Amino acid sequence: MGQQQLLLIALSVLIVGAAVAVGVNMFNQGAEEAELDKFYQHASFLATNATAAYKKPTTMGGLGNDFSTVPTGDVEQACSALGIKDSTGQSNVYVSNVEAGDTDNEIKITLSDTLEQYTGTFIVDGETGDISWDTRVSEQ
Repeated sequence: MGQQQLLLIALSVLIVGAAVAVGVNMFNQGAEEAELDKFYQHASFLATNATAAYKKPTTMGGLGNDFSTVPTGDVEQACSALGIKDSTGQSNVYVSNVEAGDTDNEIKITLSDTLEQYTGTFIVDGETGDISWDTRVSEQ
């Protein structure tokens, strides 16, 4: 083989190697974003359930517009009171803590994931159904 052909083969190998490295990096970034999206989606789902439980009358098994009746000491009991049947949901995200908010119409829910990669605390306003992040989702 001529020197020019060897140079072209070496250059081709370098270009293909760089393209593969960039592709793997982009794939990993997409996977991380998907995990965060799953985290936010689960928080939204929980906020919807908590708001529904808040607005449901106590005679129908709800909270009667008062989050202060939620037993915040035990996560499973708190999730049950908030209408969350399974604190782990259908993903690797789970409720790790429930505590009282600043008013009777607010509650703080902390989420974590089973991979111990992310955690975040959000506040649900029962009156409006709004969700605001008290502690942004961050890597543990």
